[in-house]
Amino acid sequence: MISVHRISTTRTAYHIEQEAKLNEKRVASARSARKFLAIAAVVFAAVIGAASLHAHRVLAAHVPNNMPENSKWILTGRSRTNYDKLGLWFACWQSTAIKADHCRITDESGNVHFDGDMLPLSGRSVVADKDLQFAELDPERLWVRGASSDMPVPVLPLANGTQLVPVADRPGLQKRLASGQWSEGLRPALPAEAR
Repeated sequence: MISVHRISTTRTAYHIEQEAKLNEKRVASARSARKFLAIAAVVFAAVIGAASLHAHRVLAAHVPNNMPENSKWILTGRSRTNYDKLGLWFACWQSTAIKADHCRITDESGNVHFDGDMLPLSGRSVVADKDLQFAELDPERLWVRGASSDMPVPVLPLANGTQLVPVADRPGLQKRLASGQWSEGLRPALPAEAR
């Protein structure tokens, strides 16, 4: 009976030793799994963070530094290389120096495409700041052949139905409108430097 007891004690010690080794393997495996999960979580967070930064850059257009915060944005396309939005920023304000409204048009990066004084195509008065609200801007119908040169000039539609045109081109554009040749001056695309 003593020998049976020794065998069972020896077996028990062996089993305990095997269980301890198995537990050590389980603990090591659990540690490895936790490390793997932690690394995967960090990599996933980095990928999501980078994607959200890129998406924010792609989805949100930011007002350039040379434009007022209340500028209006219109999308004209997307870059083929990095999918950034391509478009134009518009802003107008009353000019205190002369009796006109000053308007600036830039691209998404702040490169100026037009910066000058504008007046309503019809009527005599300057548009008040509170009325300088743009109507829906269509990039395909925004530029017309200038009256003082053959270069495209902007025609900015306002919410109240007024159309602003550059001061230098106003008399010629008014004549074109009066003679019924207005549509001949329409350019169905942006000027080359604005594309």
